[in-house]
Amino acid sequence: MTTSLLMAKITRFIGIRKSLLQTAPPSSAQRRETRQPNLEKLFVQITACPDPDMTGITLSCNTRETSAGGLRIVAGTCVPIGSRLDLWVNISARPTKYFVTGEVRWVSPADGDDYDMGIELDASAATDIDAWREFHT
Repeated sequence: MTTSLLMAKITRFIGIRKSLLQTAPPSSAQRRETRQPNLEKLFVQITACPDPDMTGITLSCNTRETSAGGLRIVAGTCVPIGSRLDLWVNISARPTKYFVTGEVRWVSPADGDDYDMGIELDASAATDIDAWREFHT
């Protein structure tokens, strides 16, 4: 009985993880804005997540691309689609960090144990979104 219960939980967990991954990022034709490739350090805090155990976790990540409306980041942890994030992005060409918020829109396996994630930024009042957008125009 215990073994079958454990197997059911493992199977459910694997199914949830697979359903949270989209196999490929959107193509260039699907994007609303031009993305600029770059490699910058950022910190991400998960503020809301389909997996409640991940809410409140802070991750150190890197950007791969940025645009006025979003980022493509790489992380060693798979953050589920639909998760809400607070992001502190360091752009080396600027003297300050940007604080922005957004939502994970897609996740794709990357090299090794890493994951690429597409983050759509939103216009929250208490963030640096206006300065972020100005920097990207």
